[in-house]
Amino acid sequence: MIQLITSVDTLIGYSLAYVFLSKQQHGLGKRNELRLLCRNKEGLEPLEKMGGKIIQVNWQDKKQMQDAFSGVNYVVFVPSNTNQCHNDGENVVKISKEQGVKYMTMMSIIGIDRIQQESRHFQYLNEIAELEKCVQQTFDKDHHCIMRTAMMSQIFYYLAPMVENKNTLCFPIEESRKWCTVDLHDLAEAVYQLSVECPQLSENKAMFQFTSTKTMTCEEMAQTMSRGLEQGPIRYNKITRDELRQYLTKMRDDRRFKDKPKGEEEQRRPGPDTSHTFPLGRYLTECAIEVLLEYFEMVNLGKLDFVTKDLEQVLNRQPQDLHGFFKNNRNQFRRLK
Repeated sequence: MIQLITSVDTLIGYSLAYVFLSKQQHGLGKRNELRLLCRNKEGLEPLEKMGGKIIQVNWQDKKQMQDAFSGVNYVVFVPSNTNQCHNDGENVVKISKEQGVKYMTMMSIIGIDRIQQESRHFQYLNEIAELEKCVQQTFDKDHHCIMRTAMMSQIFYYLAPMVENKNTLCFPIEESRKWCTVDLHDLAEAVYQLSVECPQLSENKAMFQFTSTKTMTCEEMAQTMSRGLEQGPIRYNKITRDELRQYLTKMRDDRRFKDKPKGEEEQRRPGPDTSHTFPLGRYLTECAIEVLLEYFEMVNLGKLDFVTKDLEQVLNRQPQDLHGFFKNNRNQFRRLK
Protein backbone atom coordinates (compact mmCIF):
# COMPACT_ATOMS: atom_id res chain seq x y z
CA MET A 1 0.00 0.00 0.00
CA ILE A 2 1.28 3.47 -0.88
CA GLN A 3 0.29 6.40 1.32
CA LEU A 4 0.92 10.07 0.60
CA ILE A 5 0.89 13.15 2.83
CA THR A 6 0.93 16.61 1.25
CA SER A 7 2.54 19.80 2.62
CA VAL A 8 5.07 18.14 4.91
CA ASP A 9 6.90 21.48 4.89
CA THR A 10 4.14 22.87 7.15
CA LEU A 11 3.78 22.31 10.90
CA ILE A 12 0.81 19.93 10.67
CA GLY A 13 2.15 18.10 7.61
CA TYR A 14 5.57 17.54 9.18
CA SER A 15 4.06 16.28 12.44
CA LEU A 16 1.73 13.86 10.66
CA ALA A 17 4.59 12.49 8.56
CA TYR A 18 6.76 12.05 11.64
CA VAL A 19 4.08 10.13 13.54
CA PHE A 20 3.29 7.82 10.59
CA LEU A 21 7.00 7.03 10.10
CA SER A 22 7.69 6.67 13.82
CA LYS A 23 4.91 4.10 14.20
CA GLN A 24 6.37 2.08 11.33
CA GLN A 25 9.84 2.23 12.85
CA HIS A 26 8.46 0.77 16.07
CA GLY A 27 6.72 -2.05 14.27
CA LEU A 28 3.21 -0.69 14.66
CA GLY A 29 0.93 -1.19 11.70
CA LYS A 30 1.92 -2.38 8.25
CA ARG A 31 5.10 -1.08 6.68
CA ASN A 32 3.84 1.01 3.78
CA GLU A 33 5.61 3.24 1.32
CA LEU A 34 5.03 6.79 2.52
CA ARG A 35 5.43 9.59 -0.01
CA LEU A 36 5.83 13.09 1.40
CA LEU A 37 5.04 16.05 -0.84
CA CYS A 38 6.62 19.45 -0.30
CA ARG A 39 7.49 22.68 -2.05
CA ASN A 40 10.69 23.13 -0.07
CA LYS A 41 12.94 20.31 1.17
CA GLU A 42 14.66 22.45 3.82
CA GLY A 43 14.68 20.71 7.20
CA LEU A 44 13.03 17.50 6.00
CA GLU A 45 16.13 15.30 6.32
CA PRO A 46 14.88 13.63 9.55
CA LEU A 47 11.80 12.36 7.72
CA GLU A 48 13.96 11.00 4.92
CA LYS A 49 16.21 9.20 7.40
CA MET A 50 13.13 7.58 8.92
CA GLY A 51 12.18 6.11 5.55
CA GLY A 52 9.88 8.74 4.06
CA LYS A 53 10.14 9.41 0.33
CA ILE A 54 10.48 13.17 -0.01
CA ILE A 55 9.05 14.51 -3.29
CA GLN A 56 9.56 18.17 -4.07
CA VAL A 57 6.91 19.35 -6.52
CA ASN A 58 5.37 22.35 -8.16
CA TRP A 59 1.70 21.75 -7.34
CA GLN A 60 0.71 23.30 -10.68
CA ASP A 61 3.00 21.01 -12.73
CA LYS A 62 0.63 18.29 -13.90
CA LYS A 63 3.36 15.79 -14.89
CA GLN A 64 5.17 16.12 -11.55
CA MET A 65 1.92 15.65 -9.68
CA GLN A 66 0.83 12.68 -11.75
CA ASP A 67 4.15 10.96 -11.11
CA ALA A 68 3.91 11.68 -7.37
CA PHE A 69 0.36 10.29 -7.07
CA SER A 70 0.84 7.30 -9.37
CA GLY A 71 -0.09 4.08 -7.57
CA VAL A 72 -1.11 5.87 -4.34
CA ASN A 73 -3.95 4.28 -2.37
CA TYR A 74 -4.47 6.76 0.47
CA VAL A 75 -3.88 10.53 0.67
CA VAL A 76 -3.76 12.82 3.69
CA PHE A 77 -4.39 16.19 2.08
CA VAL A 78 -2.93 19.06 4.11
CA PRO A 79 -3.68 22.33 2.25
CA SER A 80 -0.61 24.37 1.31
CA ASN A 81 0.29 27.54 3.22
CA THR A 82 0.80 29.68 0.12
CA ASN A 83 -1.32 32.22 -1.71
CA GLN A 84 -2.03 29.46 -4.26
CA CYS A 85 -3.77 27.33 -1.63
CA HIS A 86 -7.05 27.00 -3.52
CA ASN A 87 -5.58 26.21 -6.94
CA ASP A 88 -3.01 23.88 -5.40
CA GLY A 89 -5.71 22.05 -3.48
CA GLU A 90 -8.01 21.61 -6.45
CA ASN A 91 -5.08 20.13 -8.35
CA VAL A 92 -4.36 17.65 -5.54
CA VAL A 93 -7.98 16.47 -5.45
CA LYS A 94 -8.34 16.24 -9.22
CA ILE A 95 -5.09 14.36 -9.81
CA SER A 96 -5.75 12.05 -6.84
CA LYS A 97 -9.01 10.99 -8.46
CA GLU A 98 -7.44 10.63 -11.91
CA GLN A 99 -4.61 8.48 -10.52
CA GLY A 100 -7.00 6.08 -8.78
CA VAL A 101 -6.56 7.12 -5.14
CA LYS A 102 -9.05 5.06 -3.15
CA TYR A 103 -9.46 7.27 -0.06
CA MET A 104 -8.71 10.89 0.84
CA THR A 105 -8.52 12.51 4.25
CA MET A 106 -8.48 16.30 4.25
CA MET A 107 -7.20 18.38 7.17
CA SER A 108 -9.36 21.45 7.74
CA ILE A 109 -10.33 24.01 10.40
CA ILE A 110 -13.28 24.12 12.79
CA GLY A 111 -15.83 26.88 12.29
CA ILE A 112 -15.47 27.37 8.56
CA ASP A 113 -19.04 26.15 8.08
CA ARG A 114 -20.24 29.01 10.33
CA ILE A 115 -18.89 32.03 8.45
CA GLN A 116 -20.77 31.98 5.15
CA GLN A 117 -22.66 35.21 5.88
CA GLU A 118 -19.41 37.02 6.72
CA SER A 119 -17.53 35.55 3.76
CA ARG A 120 -15.89 38.79 2.68
CA HIS A 121 -13.82 38.81 5.91
CA PHE A 122 -12.46 35.30 5.41
CA GLN A 123 -10.63 34.98 2.12
CA TYR A 124 -8.33 32.11 3.10
CA LEU A 125 -10.76 30.20 5.29
CA ASN A 126 -13.36 30.35 2.52
CA GLU A 127 -10.83 28.84 0.14
CA ILE A 128 -10.38 25.95 2.57
CA ALA A 129 -14.17 25.60 2.81
CA GLU A 130 -14.32 25.41 -0.99
CA LEU A 131 -11.66 22.69 -0.95
CA GLU A 132 -13.79 20.71 1.51
CA LYS A 133 -16.64 20.84 -1.01
CA CYS A 134 -14.26 19.82 -3.79
CA VAL A 135 -13.23 16.71 -1.82
CA GLN A 136 -16.85 15.87 -0.99
CA GLN A 137 -17.93 16.21 -4.61
CA THR A 138 -14.99 14.25 -6.02
CA PHE A 139 -14.89 11.34 -3.55
CA ASP A 140 -18.14 9.77 -2.36
CA LYS A 141 -18.99 9.57 1.34
CA ASP A 142 -17.41 6.14 1.75
CA HIS A 143 -14.10 7.27 0.29
CA HIS A 144 -13.30 10.54 2.00
CA CYS A 145 -13.11 12.09 5.45
CA ILE A 146 -12.80 15.74 6.53
CA MET A 147 -10.92 16.29 9.79
CA ARG A 148 -11.45 19.80 11.12
CA THR A 149 -9.27 20.92 13.98
CA ALA A 150 -9.10 23.75 16.48
CA MET A 151 -5.98 25.93 16.63
CA MET A 152 -2.83 24.16 17.79
CA SER A 153 -1.66 24.84 21.37
CA GLN A 154 1.82 25.13 19.85
CA ILE A 155 0.89 28.62 18.57
CA PHE A 156 1.79 29.84 22.06
CA TYR A 157 5.49 29.19 21.36
CA TYR A 158 5.45 32.01 18.84
CA LEU A 159 4.02 34.30 21.53
CA ALA A 160 6.57 33.34 24.20
CA PRO A 161 9.00 36.22 23.45
CA MET A 162 6.12 38.71 23.75
CA VAL A 163 5.01 37.23 27.05
CA GLU A 164 8.58 37.20 28.37
CA ASN A 165 9.12 40.88 27.52
CA LYS A 166 5.82 42.27 28.77
CA ASN A 167 4.25 39.57 30.99
CA THR A 168 1.33 39.99 28.63
CA LEU A 169 -0.48 37.58 26.32
CA CYS A 170 -1.83 39.41 23.29
CA PHE A 171 -4.42 38.42 20.69
CA PRO A 172 -6.77 40.51 18.51
CA ILE A 173 -9.69 38.96 20.42
CA GLU A 174 -12.31 40.47 22.72
CA GLU A 175 -11.70 39.42 26.32
CA SER A 176 -15.15 37.84 26.74
CA ARG A 177 -14.91 35.51 23.73
CA LYS A 178 -14.23 31.83 24.38
CA TRP A 179 -12.29 29.35 22.26
CA CYS A 180 -9.99 26.37 22.64
CA THR A 181 -6.80 24.81 21.30
CA VAL A 182 -5.67 21.23 20.72
CA ASP A 183 -2.26 19.69 21.28
CA LEU A 184 -0.55 18.82 18.01
CA HIS A 185 0.66 15.48 19.41
CA ASP A 186 -2.94 14.51 20.09
CA LEU A 187 -4.09 15.64 16.66
CA ALA A 188 -1.36 13.69 14.83
CA GLU A 189 -2.07 10.61 16.92
CA ALA A 190 -5.79 10.83 16.13
CA VAL A 191 -5.18 11.16 12.39
CA TYR A 192 -2.87 8.14 12.51
CA GLN A 193 -5.42 6.11 14.48
CA LEU A 194 -8.15 6.88 11.97
CA SER A 195 -5.88 6.27 8.98
CA VAL A 196 -4.06 3.10 9.99
CA GLU A 197 -5.07 1.50 13.29
CA CYS A 198 -8.85 1.99 13.25
CA PRO A 199 -9.81 2.98 9.70
CA GLN A 200 -13.30 1.61 10.23
CA LEU A 201 -13.98 4.64 12.44
CA SER A 202 -13.48 7.06 9.55
CA GLU A 203 -15.25 4.72 7.13
CA ASN A 204 -18.40 5.18 9.21
CA LYS A 205 -18.02 8.94 9.67
CA ALA A 206 -17.09 11.48 7.00
CA MET A 207 -16.53 14.45 9.33
CA PHE A 208 -14.55 14.84 12.56
CA GLN A 209 -14.18 18.06 14.57
CA PHE A 210 -11.23 17.96 16.95
CA THR A 211 -11.36 20.27 19.97
CA SER A 212 -10.28 20.18 23.59
CA THR A 213 -12.80 19.48 26.34
CA LYS A 214 -13.51 23.12 27.32
CA THR A 215 -13.36 26.64 25.92
CA MET A 216 -11.71 29.56 27.71
CA THR A 217 -11.48 33.34 27.49
CA CYS A 218 -8.11 34.88 26.63
CA GLU A 219 -7.80 36.10 30.22
CA GLU A 220 -8.31 32.52 31.44
CA MET A 221 -5.68 31.35 28.96
CA ALA A 222 -3.23 33.94 30.33
CA GLN A 223 -3.88 32.74 33.89
CA THR A 224 -3.47 29.11 32.75
CA MET A 225 -0.18 30.00 31.10
CA SER A 226 1.04 31.67 34.29
CA ARG A 227 0.18 28.66 36.44
CA GLY A 228 1.48 26.10 33.98
CA LEU A 229 4.82 27.82 33.45
CA GLU A 230 5.12 28.71 37.15
CA GLN A 231 6.06 32.29 36.50
CA GLY A 232 4.69 35.64 37.62
CA PRO A 233 1.24 36.93 36.73
CA ILE A 234 0.50 37.13 33.02
CA ARG A 235 -2.26 39.51 31.97
CA TYR A 236 -4.23 39.62 28.75
CA ASN A 237 -4.25 42.59 26.40
CA LYS A 238 -6.20 42.92 23.17
CA ILE A 239 -4.15 44.14 20.20
CA THR A 240 -5.07 44.87 16.60
CA ARG A 241 -4.83 42.39 13.74
CA ASP A 242 -2.11 44.49 12.18
CA GLU A 243 -0.05 44.49 15.39
CA LEU A 244 -0.16 40.69 15.56
CA ARG A 245 0.58 40.44 11.84
CA GLN A 246 3.71 42.58 12.30
CA TYR A 247 4.81 40.58 15.36
CA LEU A 248 4.43 37.19 13.65
CA THR A 249 6.25 38.48 10.57
CA LYS A 250 9.20 39.33 12.85
CA MET A 251 9.08 35.86 14.41
CA ARG A 252 9.47 34.37 10.92
CA ASP A 253 13.13 35.40 10.96
CA ASP A 254 13.74 35.15 14.71
CA ARG A 255 16.74 32.93 15.53
CA ARG A 256 14.75 31.15 18.25
CA PHE A 257 12.52 29.65 15.57
CA LYS A 258 15.24 28.84 13.03
CA ASP A 259 15.80 25.19 13.96
CA LYS A 260 13.89 22.47 15.72
CA PRO A 261 15.17 21.72 19.25
CA LYS A 262 17.32 18.64 19.66
CA GLY A 263 16.43 16.15 22.33
CA GLU A 264 14.53 13.02 23.18
CA GLU A 265 12.01 12.23 20.45
CA GLU A 266 9.91 9.54 22.06
CA GLN A 267 7.69 10.62 24.93
CA ARG A 268 4.61 9.11 26.45
CA ARG A 269 1.48 11.17 25.98
CA PRO A 270 0.57 13.44 27.51
CA GLY A 271 4.07 14.76 28.00
CA PRO A 272 6.66 17.29 26.81
CA ASP A 273 6.76 18.39 23.21
CA THR A 274 9.31 16.81 20.93
CA SER A 275 11.03 18.39 17.97
CA HIS A 276 8.49 17.37 15.34
CA THR A 277 5.76 19.50 16.94
CA PHE A 278 7.90 22.61 17.46
CA PRO A 279 6.88 25.48 15.13
CA LEU A 280 9.57 27.03 12.95
CA GLY A 281 9.71 30.58 11.69
CA ARG A 282 9.52 29.49 8.07
CA TYR A 283 6.06 28.03 8.70
CA LEU A 284 4.83 31.61 9.16
CA THR A 285 4.22 32.38 5.52
CA GLU A 286 2.01 35.32 4.59
CA CYS A 287 -0.85 32.88 3.99
CA ALA A 288 -0.31 31.09 7.32
CA ILE A 289 -0.38 34.39 9.21
CA GLU A 290 -3.58 35.49 7.48
CA VAL A 291 -5.23 32.15 8.30
CA LEU A 292 -4.35 32.72 11.98
CA LEU A 293 -5.82 36.22 11.87
CA GLU A 294 -9.00 35.00 10.18
CA TYR A 295 -9.28 32.24 12.78
CA PHE A 296 -9.09 34.82 15.57
CA GLU A 297 -11.79 36.83 13.78
CA MET A 298 -14.01 33.73 13.95
CA VAL A 299 -13.39 33.73 17.70
CA ASN A 300 -14.39 37.40 17.85
CA LEU A 301 -17.67 36.59 16.12
CA GLY A 302 -18.44 33.91 18.71
CA LYS A 303 -18.20 31.08 16.19
CA LEU A 304 -15.76 28.89 18.12
CA ASP A 305 -17.26 28.64 21.60
CA PHE A 306 -18.02 24.92 21.31
CA VAL A 307 -16.38 21.58 21.97
CA THR A 308 -16.89 18.03 20.73
CA LYS A 309 -15.95 14.59 22.02
CA ASP A 310 -14.41 13.50 18.69
CA LEU A 311 -10.77 13.78 19.77
CA GLU A 312 -11.37 12.13 23.14
CA GLN A 313 -13.26 9.24 21.53
CA VAL A 314 -10.61 8.58 18.88
CA LEU A 315 -7.74 8.72 21.38
CA ASN A 316 -9.72 6.75 23.97
CA ARG A 317 -8.36 9.13 26.61
CA GLN A 318 -8.59 12.76 27.65
CA PRO A 319 -6.70 15.06 25.27
CA GLN A 320 -3.96 17.16 26.84
CA ASP A 321 -5.52 20.40 28.08
CA LEU A 322 -3.89 23.82 27.90
CA HIS A 323 -2.60 23.73 31.49
CA GLY A 324 -0.97 20.37 30.80
CA PHE A 325 0.60 21.76 27.65
CA PHE A 326 2.22 24.65 29.51
CA LYS A 327 3.22 22.52 32.51
CA ASN A 328 4.80 19.78 30.40
CA ASN A 329 6.67 22.25 28.21
CA ARG A 330 8.18 24.65 30.74
CA ASN A 331 11.69 23.89 29.49
CA GLN A 332 10.75 24.66 25.91
CA PHE A 333 9.30 28.01 26.91
CA ARG A 334 12.36 28.83 29.03
CA ARG A 335 14.54 28.09 26.03
CA LEU A 336 12.69 30.80 24.09
CA LYS A 337 13.53 33.58 26.57
